[in-house]
Amino acid sequence: MKNTFAMAIAATMLLSLYAAAQKTGSDAKTTIDAAVAAMGSAGLQSIQYSGTGSFYATGQAYGPGGPWPRYTLKKYTMLVNYTAPAMRQEVVRIDD
Repeated sequence: MKNTFAMAIAATMLLSLYAAAQKTGSDAKTTIDAAVAAMGSAGLQSIQYSGTGSFYATGQAYGPGGPWPRYTLKKYTMLVNYTAPAMRQEVVRIDD
């Protein structure tokens, strides 16, 4: 009996969450516009990010069943210009 009662409460809560999501889902543009305003990205024209790390290139392994070749990224920079539209990617890598 306790299981049935718990299941009924859980179902009621899920249905109420679903109904609330449906109610706010019709107002998605307002929600997205509010998020854009909060982040201050309304006039965003370009973005740049960079980092270092490593990656495994897809393709043929050095040996049967072995891992793909690993490369160390000494420099990774991505610049995306939304007004041009243009993109530039700079990668400096070394073999391990």
